[in-house]
This record gives sequence, C-alpha cells and structure tokens, in this order.
Amino acid sequence: MIYLQIPRKSLYSRYSTGDWTRSNDNHFKLSEHERSLGESLRADAWRAVKATDQRTRNRQASNTKKLGKQPIKIVRLLSEKLVKFGLDFK
Repeated sequence: MIYLQIPRKSLYSRYSTGDWTRSNDNHFKLSEHERSLGESLRADAWRAVKATDQRTRNRQASNTKKLGKQPIKIVRLLSEKLVKFGLDFK
C-alpha cells in the first residue's frame, strides 16, 4: 500500500504571531466594550429602581396624609347632615 503525501505550499504556519496578537487584542477590546455597556445598563437600571422607589414612598406618604384628614371630614359631614335632618348623633 502506498501512502501519498499531500504537498504543502509552505513550511510555515497559517497564522503568524502578529495575526494571533491582533485577533486577541480585538477580542479583548470587544469584551471590554461589552462589559462597559453592561455596567452602564446596570447603573441605569439601579437609578430607575431608586427613582421609582422614591416616587412610591412620596405618593404613599401623600395618600396617608390625605387619608388621615378624611375621617375628620366624614364625621363633620355626618354631624351636619344629622343636625339638618334633626336626628340625634349619639
């Protein structure tokens, strides 16, 4: 059995050391860029969460204050209506 050797056009590798270095540098730059985008997205999301939480707290405080005034208004209105119709409040 005869094995035929495939003739090579050159005796050096397909990619040079410079090619590998440039490829690695490009991949590192791309990774750093994507990492920075991810970090900025995370920071933006955290700011949005904090802003939403602060708005919620402010609205809850405002509504609690408004609701605190409501029973006084209701009692006053009820007493006025009872007096108007001549009913006893007790």
